[in-house]
Amino acid sequence: MNDLLIYTDFVTERLLYTLKFICDERQVNFKICNDPQRFEFEKDCAKLAYADYPFQESYLKIQPAKIIFEDDIHTQSVSSGSFEDIKCLAFDELSDPLASIFFVVTRYEEYLNYVPDEHDRFNANQSVLKKFDLLHKPMADIWSEALLQKIQAHYPDFDFKKPKSQLTLSFDIDNTFAFKHKNIVQLVGGRIKDFLQGNHAHQEIRRKVLNGELPDPNDTFDQILAYAHRGIAVKVFWHLGDFKKFDRNISWTNAVHQRLIQKMATHVTLGIHPSYASYLNEITVKQERGRLEHIIKKPVFHSRQHFLKMRFPNTFQLLHNITIKHDYSVGFADDVGFRLGTARAVPFYNLLTDEVTDLMLHPFVYMDGTLNQYLKLTPEQAKEKVAALIQEVQKNGGNFMCIWHNDTINDQGIWEGWKSVLDFTVEQFQNS
Repeated sequence: MNDLLIYTDFVTERLLYTLKFICDERQVNFKICNDPQRFEFEKDCAKLAYADYPFQESYLKIQPAKIIFEDDIHTQSVSSGSFEDIKCLAFDELSDPLASIFFVVTRYEEYLNYVPDEHDRFNANQSVLKKFDLLHKPMADIWSEALLQKIQAHYPDFDFKKPKSQLTLSFDIDNTFAFKHKNIVQLVGGRIKDFLQGNHAHQEIRRKVLNGELPDPNDTFDQILAYAHRGIAVKVFWHLGDFKKFDRNISWTNAVHQRLIQKMATHVTLGIHPSYASYLNEITVKQERGRLEHIIKKPVFHSRQHFLKMRFPNTFQLLHNITIKHDYSVGFADDVGFRLGTARAVPFYNLLTDEVTDLMLHPFVYMDGTLNQYLKLTPEQAKEKVAALIQEVQKNGGNFMCIWHNDTINDQGIWEGWKSVLDFTVEQFQNS
């Protein structure tokens, strides 16, 4: 039996969204009613009262927090609570696993005032997940399973399925080439920078690459394709914005650039990597998506934000408006873990309008720069952290997606030895 009837005083979009997250992928058929007599009359199903209604029979009951039934956004009194001996969130000191799931999966706290970092981002250290030491586990899935197990203990015939796990490698192409195919301004600027910094080794590599004596360090595209040829899901996000301070790729009109993009598009899923300042600019993102579509001659429905710059709900409403169907940006730059409380894709819920959209948010679990540049780990230390994250995803289900860049898998400079972390990710996931 996988039928579940839930009584509640009020049926809201917030509650429906939360229950779909809990039940749909676990193959639980849920129904909601706000008629006490019908709730008591129904047979042959598990029952949960998500309300304070004084039923005569002793049904399973969870006292609901108000957030699920509100239609506005305001500062919540959030503290650490407990459900079935598992740490969860408490709202006005009331522990509620459903409210906890809704709060985390919709990124409710990011609609409120916060102190942005230097790139206008909401960082991990401001999140309740980090505050209560919940970031490194997919807590929304853990709370979901704890709830269903509680129901199963009361109704032994009730059953549910565990979500499956899979692996996706993703790559952001911020700088297609390190030295080749640069315009005169980029070439001169690079030489001046090397000279001022006294970086003679870099100058020598540049000279040899431009003379054809060495391959370009960023040209790791055959390595990326090799993962796809092994049957691993690979997604690539290409930066095609105009040249600016944080947007430094070669021109999208370059013929060699276009041929490389076309080659990659025949083997992997390509998406846009909108330029640094475009996260609130629909016109710019639409223009850059048009550039990629022009090159590969087919529609583009996938996107990841450059520098992971995003603002809820503006950035995702923007993407939805221009018919992007899949975004892969939701994760933190300054720490690994589960920003959405899950490794599963979820529909973007716009809290300002209380509407579910058809834009799917695909969270990532770690980024290369987080391990190396933010957390200051060695490759061996990074592998330990990656192994723990893989274990969480395989235990709770979802898509273990990580972010790499074409210039971070070349084993050069500060990235020497780091491709082994990517290979370890693949091997660990496939062998666990």
